[in-house]
Amino acid sequence: MSTNNPTPSDRRRGSRKSALKAAVKPKYKPTVRAPPPPRNTKESQEILDLFHHAFNALFTPQLPELLQKVKTHLFNRDFLEAFGAQENLEAYVVRWSPSRALCYREVFLELSPALRKVFELKGEEKVEIVCIGGGAGAEVVAVAAAVKSLMRAELAAAPAPAIAKEEGSKAGENTGDEEVSEEPEEAGEGPDEAKGLENDLESLTLTSDSPPATTPTPSRSLHMTAIDIADWTSITTTLTTALTTAPTPTRAAYIPPTLYSVDFHHHDILTPRDTPLIPPTTRLITLLFTTNELYTQSRAATTNFFLSLKELVQPGCLLLVLESAGSYSTVLVNGKTFPMGMLLDHTLLAGDVWEKVLGEDAKWFRLPEGLRYPIELENMRFMVRVYRKT
Repeated sequence: MSTNNPTPSDRRRGSRKSALKAAVKPKYKPTVRAPPPPRNTKESQEILDLFHHAFNALFTPQLPELLQKVKTHLFNRDFLEAFGAQENLEAYVVRWSPSRALCYREVFLELSPALRKVFELKGEEKVEIVCIGGGAGAEVVAVAAAVKSLMRAELAAAPAPAIAKEEGSKAGENTGDEEVSEEPEEAGEGPDEAKGLENDLESLTLTSDSPPATTPTPSRSLHMTAIDIADWTSITTTLTTALTTAPTPTRAAYIPPTLYSVDFHHHDILTPRDTPLIPPTTRLITLLFTTNELYTQSRAATTNFFLSLKELVQPGCLLLVLESAGSYSTVLVNGKTFPMGMLLDHTLLAGDVWEKVLGEDAKWFRLPEGLRYPIELENMRFMVRVYRKT
């Protein structure tokens, strides 16, 4: 007579199989993530070179002592003292702004598809970006770098014109009368390549229905408004000029001035004014390592500022907040310490005005290997929030 009851030997075999499965079966299912895109060291080095050349006169033997003084003020959260003197601003921009510009560029391009889309400049767009606390130059350079990086990718993906291919094939024909060099071309972007990229970027600013490239006003461009309580006017002007002006007759500008422009406003964003500095068509507002400074100045005024943004911008506008992870991303409220991310969520998500696109309390940016700069730069660890107006 058959039975469904397992025999002792069946039970032993079953228990051995169960034990084997338990031994090899993972305790959790790992999250499968796509590998990160390759880090472009060449583009990162271009950014560092831009800071180095723009402020070359500041790299003096007195710089380390000045940097230590500024660092002490920042550690004590004495921001008015840290940014109160011109020499302090100049020391800050050569020490902290370069690595932050690299970090911001990566955040703009790789952190969220919604952020990346802002810098793609499609069709006849004129994109408006507002950077609160953006006077120190990192945002000025990072925004230009993000636009240029995406346009480089667009150029690389675009099919070559037929006439260019035909001319290239003719130029490559060996008639037997010329000597053909077999030496490989030197890597890098020489004057001719740089000028060609400049012309290509200029041509990309025109739509297919636009007049030829002689038209003075392009149809696609990005305008940045930087607002800061400290007077970074000379710093912003120096960097904008370095970005948009050809350094030599044979060397193209980093980005065409018709494509990118910057206005700086020396203003305390917590002080109300009759005419808002944030255009209603703004696509992105950033507060990058600035929110702690605002909360230190006035928690109530900072909360009111965040609440007032809903009246200034249209649906779809993004709000990006970065702050140093750790004690700098905490806020003291009635004697208790709260994570800044929690306070921002509580302030902005209470109604149906904003939605949270992304939130992480600790994220690393690590410098690519092989970069060259006169002074040491550091990796950065930060909290991040991205909100979108509904």
